[in-house]
Amino acid sequence: MGGLSSDRFAPAGSSGRGSIDGQQKIQWITSWRDAQSLAQQQNKPILVSFCGPASDLCLAEIRMRNKVFETMEFEQFAANHLICCRIFQPSDTSEPSTIEQDHQALCKRFGITKFPVYQLFTSDGSDLGRVPINATAWRFVELVDMVLQPDQHRIEVDWLMNIDSTDDITVALNTARQKGKFVLHYMDSSKFNGYDYSLMAPLFSSSYFKRFARDRLVLLKTRLSHLFPPRQHMDDETLSEFKGYIEREYQTEFDQVSHDKLDRWTYSEAEYQLRSEYGFQRSQLPGFVILDVNGQVAMQADRHFMDLIRQPSGVMEVVRSIQRSMR
Repeated sequence: MGGLSSDRFAPAGSSGRGSIDGQQKIQWITSWRDAQSLAQQQNKPILVSFCGPASDLCLAEIRMRNKVFETMEFEQFAANHLICCRIFQPSDTSEPSTIEQDHQALCKRFGITKFPVYQLFTSDGSDLGRVPINATAWRFVELVDMVLQPDQHRIEVDWLMNIDSTDDITVALNTARQKGKFVLHYMDSSKFNGYDYSLMAPLFSSSYFKRFARDRLVLLKTRLSHLFPPRQHMDDETLSEFKGYIEREYQTEFDQVSHDKLDRWTYSEAEYQLRSEYGFQRSQLPGFVILDVNGQVAMQADRHFMDLIRQPSGVMEVVRSIQRSMR
């Protein structure tokens, strides 16, 4: 991310607008009345940053600006869900302006005497609660969402499930085109238990990922459970391995095994096309790909991503990788 933009958190009268990685920055409104009016128009809550008179020198505020407010994670969440207001406390209170009088009254109403304070309000000015200072963007967004949705901060997202054909991909891509989203196509190789999915659970079960997915992705889940490709696609080495496996499994000659039984151990033609297109081997699953609306692969993540997901900030890093692939 770029360095701190001085006009982004500018006092009243400044536009406070810019860009991060080509995206429009959030406008931090510096008038409580203007913020309230806009919140009522857009039916959104207000996040107020109460700042002291020496905010440019306050280490806590500088850290929040650098680590939270200028990140893509916060920008995207705020653009969809918040009106952001930054309230400055004047260093000279002898002749406050009308805006400064409003801000002083707001601080007095809620007992704010130390700064910075981050507080959420409804559009009519009712207090929703304070958000603890946190130096990571994803956690701050999580805390804001918990204040806004205390009884439902566990966001649910819908997965399209495979129907053993390429039709599910067509449905996912059509949905993505209609909604202006990308497709995340998750695949695992475990048909009878949830072991493979459990490896990805730290990512897919996090509300940070769910919030991003809800706004930007169509989710598709496919089980690639069989051991061998269709027989017409087997080379000599694979066919020899397949015959040996079948004979050990059924304790009889390969030619004596029915076609129905043989087909139990091979995946479908559609599944073969999937594996070929995405380049996934069974040993690399579970994994997922990100597809644009034309079905082109924008990103591929196999089970080696497990190491990254388990890191303290791994979920955030994976989501960032997905975001970068969607540009």
